Amino acid sequence: MVKGNVEIKIIKGDYYQKNVLVENVPLPLIEGVYFSCYKLNICQKLEYDNDIQRFKFVLQPSETKELNDIRTDYDITIKFNDEKIKTASYRGSIVVLPKTNEVGCLNNEWWRNRNYFWRWGRFRY
Repeated sequence: MVKGNVEIKIIKGDYYQKNVLVENVPLPLIEGVYFSCYKLNICQKLEYDNDIQRFKFVLQPSETKELNDIRTDYDITIKFNDEKIKTASYRGSIVVLPKTNEVGCLNNEWWRNRNYFWRWGRFRY
């Protein structure tokens, strides 16, 4: 069904996306694919993307920012049209890591005006 358990690493405050490939099951038989992690309070129905032919698990930066630093497990479950349920990935590892290296230069006045400080091939302050 779903190939193996993959360790998921999420950095707080970052966008996260993981594509889930469901094999050997015709798409019309699937009512939904669900990602669940109770310790992180996540239970999400995954959207199917026709372009890549996979289900997408997506967390926005505003969602990952609120997660606790933790190592826990997750499940991926398939619900079929006939109401049967199959756990395709059981107790995969998920880790939420703090952001340690901010990209401060993106909003930094010095970075925006860096060409002013660059003269004759070396920095001048």
